[in-house]
Amino acid sequence: MFALYISRKTGWVSFHWKNTPHHEKKLLHLSAPVLALLGLVAVFTFGCQKQGASPSPAAAPPAQQSPQFVSVEKTSFNEVTSQLDPGGNLYLYLGTAQWLDGLSDKLSDWQQQFASLPNLKPEDQENLNAAFNLITNLVRDSGIEDISGIGLSSIEIEKGMYRNKALLHHYDGKGTGFLWQFFGRQPHPLAGLDFLPDDTALAFFSDADLPSVWTAIQRDVKESNIPQAQQWLDELPGEFEKGTDVTWDQFLNSLGGEFGLALTLDASNEVTVPVPSAGALQIPAPGLMLVFKVNDDTIFNRIDQALTNNPQVESVDKPGFKMRTMPVPLPLPIQLRPSAASSGGYLFIASSDSMIQDALAVENGQKPGLKSTDEFKHVSQNIPDQGNQFVFVSRRFAETMYDIQKQIAASSSDTQSAQAQWVQSLFQK
Repeated sequence: MFALYISRKTGWVSFHWKNTPHHEKKLLHLSAPVLALLGLVAVFTFGCQKQGASPSPAAAPPAQQSPQFVSVEKTSFNEVTSQLDPGGNLYLYLGTAQWLDGLSDKLSDWQQQFASLPNLKPEDQENLNAAFNLITNLVRDSGIEDISGIGLSSIEIEKGMYRNKALLHHYDGKGTGFLWQFFGRQPHPLAGLDFLPDDTALAFFSDADLPSVWTAIQRDVKESNIPQAQQWLDELPGEFEKGTDVTWDQFLNSLGGEFGLALTLDASNEVTVPVPSAGALQIPAPGLMLVFKVNDDTIFNRIDQALTNNPQVESVDKPGFKMRTMPVPLPLPIQLRPSAASSGGYLFIASSDSMIQDALAVENGQKPGLKSTDEFKHVSQNIPDQGNQFVFVSRRFAETMYDIQKQIAASSSDTQSAQAQWVQSLFQK
């Protein structure tokens, strides 16, 4: 709580900052010139006493509770703050309805203001209207106007471990724009976690409704009357089909609305990676995998077709599982066997076939996965097991990046080493 008062008796000003948990007060005394200026402010603020009247002693103001007010306008304060964690080092609610409600109508008003600029050429007027029409339509269809409040909170739940929350709120019956739909309409089990091996260092999975966004963009560009944008949209499907031999509609319809990425670091298998400016670096063997939920095998079949005439391709065809692997016959320090596989409604593209096999073994319970590790169990406490997106970053990832910085610093010249050490110290902090 922050309070300011002026003492007429002594002529000095104190800023009182109250720490509500402990009710401690801290005083900040100002310099003489500032005090003189604020003294004049005090005279004009409180008025002058009658001549000859002696000033009365200053009495300590009685302790009063802050008055309780009820907002005259509807806000989402209760809905947002009920999901936040009080008592931490960050707690914020921001009502956005006044700014965002009816924003598309406000843009139309601004369009009229800009259109009234003097000496505006007809072609500039046309471009201005087209740009405003596009922005207005995107704002309207995105659903950004439905955001009624933003919430943030952060609380230390144990030493060095923080639970952070960030919220966007909309009222029931709202939230139908593509901003809300693109990242998932309803929470669901986080199936992506079931594919992650126990040596996963970084992972990201998210819903993504690309067909809905494409439909909204097509509609808004058409209504904006911007010929260049419309031409680009009209040519995109044909260019895509020319480069992939798959129609744009086939591609969109084959997507199942979920994708993910996983990076593994095998600490038991250190590899040497040559770097021109830093010699050879020792790092845990990395692996990279992309995962897409799909409705059919359109994408896999196209990959399979592209590899048909290559005799080096290794094929696996089992009930419910198909995989194609293209070995790279180069003396590389890491295992590089680019592979694509289809199984259980998912498309896998990975740096090696063994990584895909490990992911499926984890899903089937044949191998321990990330969810079985102590690190994941620790950081995922009190986290919902359903949602539309998750990100995981292991301590191993940060330690590996830090170790790379150390190796670069040790192998650099004196000047470069000093710079690398500075970067290393910054990264460490």
